[in-house]
Amino acid sequence: LATIFVDIKLKNDTPRLLAKMKESLPAVKVIGGTVSANITEGGINYYGISVTFSVFERSSVEILPVYWHDGDSQKIGKDMFKRLSGMKQLVAVGMYSSGYALNIGPFFYELSKLPPDIIFFGGIVVDDTVDSQGFVFTNDDVIHRGHVMVAFRGSSLQVNIGYASGWRPLGKVMRITRLNDPNTVSEIDNIPVRLIYEKYLGISTWDEKFLHESVVFPFSLLRDGIPLSR
Repeated sequence: LATIFVDIKLKNDTPRLLAKMKESLPAVKVIGGTVSANITEGGINYYGISVTFSVFERSSVEILPVYWHDGDSQKIGKDMFKRLSGMKQLVAVGMYSSGYALNIGPFFYELSKLPPDIIFFGGIVVDDTVDSQGFVFTNDDVIHRGHVMVAFRGSSLQVNIGYASGWRPLGKVMRITRLNDPNTVSEIDNIPVRLIYEKYLGISTWDEKFLHESVVFPFSLLRDGIPLSR
C-alpha cells in the first residue's frame, strides 16, 4: 500500500506521479490526497511529496473510491455498509475526504451499524476553503468531492488508534447555550455568537469572507474526553 500526500502547489504533477508508480510497481495499491504540508521522517515538509509504503505479509488491503452527492448521503452509506459488512476479518477502515461541507452525517449513521471493534480513522485534505481546490485519489480515480477509503483485513492484524488535535486551546472556557440546528451554534454563554466572534477575533463581516476569517480560529470542544476543532 502506498500512501501519498502531494503539496497542493504540485497537484498538477499527480497524474504523472501515478503513471510512474503504475509503471514501476504495477501491484501497488495507492491512496492519497493534496495537503498544505506533509510529515517526512518526523519533520514538517512545506513543499514536496510524501510517499509511505506499507507492506502486509499476512493481511490485505482493499481500496474503495466514493464519488459524492449530498442528496445521496444515506444511500451511499447503505451501499458502503453492505460492502464493508461483507468483508471477512475487517479490522480497520481509513478514509480521506475532499470537498467542503459534505453532508456526511447520514453516511456515517449507516456505517455506525458496523461492529464497534472496527476502527475508523482519516482526515480531510486541503480544499478550496483556504487554498486552491484539492482532491483525493487512488491508482485510477481522482475525486474532488468525495472520499477514498482503504479497508484493512486480517486475522492477525492489530490496530491501535491515537488522537491528536494539532491545536492548543487559547482563551477562556465557554459553554454552548443554544443551537439553531444540530450543526449551527447561535449562542455561547447566553451571548449571541456574533458578539463572541467580534470581541475575541475582530470578525464583523458575515458574508462569504466569514469562513476564511474564522477557519483559522476554530472552537476546541471536548467530546468523550477527546479534543475536537470546530
